[in-house]
Amino acid sequence: MSTPDKATKDQRARVREFRVLRRIAYSLIAIVLVAGGFYGGRLIGLRSHQTAQPTVTVTVTSPASGAPTLSPSPSPAGSSGASSSASPAATSSSGAGTASNGKQLGSYSVKIPPGYSVPLGAAAPTQAQFTANGSVTGDDLYFSGSAFQPANNDKMLMLPNGVVPTYQKCVADTVFIGSADATPGTAFCIIGAAAMVGVTVKSFSSAQTYVLVHATVWKNIS
Repeated sequence: MSTPDKATKDQRARVREFRVLRRIAYSLIAIVLVAGGFYGGRLIGLRSHQTAQPTVTVTVTSPASGAPTLSPSPSPAGSSGASSSASPAATSSSGAGTASNGKQLGSYSVKIPPGYSVPLGAAAPTQAQFTANGSVTGDDLYFSGSAFQPANNDKMLMLPNGVVPTYQKCVADTVFIGSADATPGTAFCIIGAAAMVGVTVKSFSSAQTYVLVHATVWKNIS
């Protein structure tokens, strides 16, 4: 065989080997790419699945008292919330202003001259409230100069001398009298339209111009 023919055969053999090696290389590259795509796709799918399922946190809030909280019922149409809330306050204030019988309303001393009558209320009678020669509507006690008499159909109850009048003693007494002496130490009760009054004679002026009495007034509505 001549040298040129041998060189040509060697070149052809090398070309064939190169082509075989290239095919093998392409096959390996294809395998690597396919394998890489498969595993990469699974990795991306796993990450997507984990991201698509967030952690759910459930918070339960309970009232401080441990009992369920009830929402207030809605007010009927046309009703006023302010007026409904004001009703309990009005009831409370009216109840607070109602005093029971026996509650002390006043306690004071007063000088009564002969021939005058006075009302016996929560406060001592003023000068304008003294009525001469008898009694007027609203008066409770008349002083003749030697004795006391109830005025305006009030009732008078006698207590033992020296006894300090109390509401309980006045309520329990049944000894009704028409007059009481003006002697110091004399004690009696006056039953008026809305009050019970315990009266004690304290002193008589030396000139006989007035008598000093002490009155205690209690509420008494029968």
